[in-house]
Amino acid sequence: MKKRIAITGGIGSGKSAVSRIIKDIGYTVFSCDEIYKEIFTQDDYVKSVALLFDGVVKNGVIDKKTLGKLIFT
Repeated sequence: MKKRIAITGGIGSGKSAVSRIIKDIGYTVFSCDEIYKEIFTQDDYVKSVALLFDGVVKNGVIDKKTLGKLIFT
């Protein structure tokens, strides 16, 4: 039986450091942060965000700060 471990915590709590250690000893690490960064560069996703949130995409790149302001206000 495979075991899965989830690492959670706030900003600066050491999640990345623990993930690196686990990866260095040979385990597979699935990083939502890495997937998130990859998704934000995909053309279809950028186009969808541009359609849903006016003014958030600038020069083909999602402005995360502007998007965050729209979503959280």
